[in-house]
Amino acid sequence: MDIYLKSLNNSHKEELHMIYKAYCNAFPEDERRNEFQFWELLENPAVYINSIEDDKEKFGYIIIWQLSSAVFVEHFEVFPKFRGKAIGGKLLSYLLDKFPIVILESEPDFFNITAERRINFYKRNGFIILDKDYIQPAYSENKKPLNLYLMGNKIPENLKVLKREIKEIVYR
Repeated sequence: MDIYLKSLNNSHKEELHMIYKAYCNAFPEDERRNEFQFWELLENPAVYINSIEDDKEKFGYIIIWQLSSAVFVEHFEVFPKFRGKAIGGKLLSYLLDKFPIVILESEPDFFNITAERRINFYKRNGFIILDKDYIQPAYSENKKPLNLYLMGNKIPENLKVLKREIKEIVYR
């Protein structure tokens, strides 16, 4: 099975509504955008909302930001009925083939067993922990900043600059 990313825009309203609903179910409120902020992403040329699919199925979605020296994966989800079928690993392999540096955030492995499995999944797929003291900025005044791990497939030339870009571009 060959997966690919289908870039979504305003002409894909039905698909985007389905993705937003899944997104709200998959991520706690402090870890995601509100509906207005989600739709606002479509107006930003640095961000891509993509459907993960093959010729027959839609497996999930991924939100990617193009930064100066890396791509930043803000969110990605493989829909529950497709989990355990190596789709997440294929997606990460696809990203690593396409982009020299891929960065993402994840809950620390001590948070719970699911977070531990997720960290191990990323490590098996070529990612390393870049910063264990990383703070994800709050998405809005009524949401909390979060202590997360910042992970990547390699150490960027200037991690400090990249973290500043994430804060100023993704979480502005």
